[in-house]
Amino acid sequence: MKGQLNLEQIVAMTLFIAFSSYVFFTVFNLVPRYTSEVRSERLRSEAYQMSELLINDPGSPANWDKSVKPSRLGLSDETANLTNFISKSKVAALAGNCSAPNYAGFSQVGQWLGTDRQFSLLILSRNCAITGVDCRPNASVFRSSPINISIRRFVAFDNTCYGELDMEVW
Repeated sequence: MKGQLNLEQIVAMTLFIAFSSYVFFTVFNLVPRYTSEVRSERLRSEAYQMSELLINDPGSPANWDKSVKPSRLGLSDETANLTNFISKSKVAALAGNCSAPNYAGFSQVGQWLGTDRQFSLLILSRNCAITGVDCRPNASVFRSSPINISIRRFVAFDNTCYGELDMEVW
């Protein structure tokens, strides 16, 4: 009985090929969703790290708002040493840098934050008259990625004033 296949062997081989094809296509369809989630989590981590750096680090040098250009941006009030307590003068200095003509200030802020990604930074006061920050790229590069992460953090300016920092990264 050389070279003969019986019915059980044909059915077994057909079932094996069908099952293998099903597993392959199922895994193949899950990979794009998985990689998209990995990119999203990586972006969320980077956005949170940037917001943490802004809120709880005084920057380098710590008095960069007094006319020294920083090598690292941070808004924390170095005299208070409190979590989420930011300096009004540093917020005003950052607002001045973000409003530079031709978005040169925006790209400089990105370098100070140490990121190549596009981002939007908004600092608003909720109960005081404090100059806020509106730092965004120009409209041509705005939202060029399908993944957009938004981080909202609450901050204090002094014992009576509070606000929020909204950061979007894409």
